[in-house]
Amino acid sequence: MKKPSLLPIIIALSVCGSCIGIAAFFYWDLTRFEHPLPPLIAEPAVIDFGEIQGQDVVQGMTSVKNTTKNSIRILRVVVSCSCGDVKLRQGELLPGETTELSMVWDVHGRAGMTESSLAVVYVLDNGLQHILPVQLRANIIANPLTLPDIDENPVKD
Repeated sequence: MKKPSLLPIIIALSVCGSCIGIAAFFYWDLTRFEHPLPPLIAEPAVIDFGEIQGQDVVQGMTSVKNTTKNSIRILRVVVSCSCGDVKLRQGELLPGETTELSMVWDVHGRAGMTESSLAVVYVLDNGLQHILPVQLRANIIANPLTLPDIDENPVKD
């Protein structure tokens, strides 16, 4: 009786090994380009007030989250115009902790699509300052002008 050949088994194993090696290379190649989360994120990053009609002041809120394994110290929040007031519930965020940032935005005298922004200035453990931008957006619909009633039959002299 003839001995079975090991050659087909060896070829099959080497092909499988090559496929695993190629798959591992492509997986490594893709994962090395993944971008980690920024240290501080705002959820949502855009506070969209939608359509606003007849209001002078609107209020909004966003959550600010520390995505690192270290504490982050929030130094200040800067608004791009003098039309806003921002309150931050706490200044130091522990790893994974979330805090709320509330915003009061004065849109008096504006109409149409309006945008503004604010910047959360924070420091990581390396002492470098960073900025987390948050956008504000609203579509301000002007109040229709109130016209006096017009009599269809004017008085003739």
